[in-house]
Amino acid sequence: VGDGVRYESHPEISAPDAWDKDFLKKKLDEMRALGIEPIPKLNFSCCHHTWLKHYRRMVSTPEYYRVVADLIREVAEVFDSPRYFHLGMDEENEPNQRFREQVHIRHEELWWHDLYFYFNEVEKHGARPWIWGDYYHKHREGWEKRMPKEVMTMAVVPEDEEKQIDIWLNFGWELFSTQEIHDTSSHLEQSL
Repeated sequence: VGDGVRYESHPEISAPDAWDKDFLKKKLDEMRALGIEPIPKLNFSCCHHTWLKHYRRMVSTPEYYRVVADLIREVAEVFDSPRYFHLGMDEENEPNQRFREQVHIRHEELWWHDLYFYFNEVEKHGARPWIWGDYYHKHREGWEKRMPKEVMTMAVVPEDEEKQIDIWLNFGWELFSTQEIHDTSSHLEQSL
């Protein structure tokens, strides 16, 4: 969703050609009529938060938390109390931000604090939090101790790490897995 909606709570975030909420609701209804479940996504990873405009420079401040809560509430209302709410949270690390003017990377307690804040805000609106699972790769022990089982995780699993799926399932996490495909041509040939 990002800046693609005209927010009432924070119109300064919306892109100039953003959809108004009534138009978005109409499109969501059309999707549902086709049997498609729309799942909202607001990516709060510091690697993907440019859509937040100037608020992206206020990460982990009271003002930032207020804005995030407002946006989650407003999107949950537009999506009519969705079953899931994707929060992004991928690629918040140095390699993915090395060419930026300003780098934001939350570590350890601050990352978890903000993540739990997002989860709580989503759950207030009856949705189940959903995130990307790449934080696990560098912070496995913390993830295994602290990631709530109720959170849906989208795993990007490199071909040589398929055992990760078994590890996560053994710990009790429900996940949606995608497989990175490094050699597209050979995979296409195999499917023909």
